[in-house]
Amino acid sequence: MSASIADSLTKLAAAQERR
Repeated sequence: MSASIADSLTKLAAAQERR
């Protein structure tokens, strides 16, 4: 599909875990 979506999800998950 789109790597952009996967990248966004990964970045979001990382940002939430960093919180």
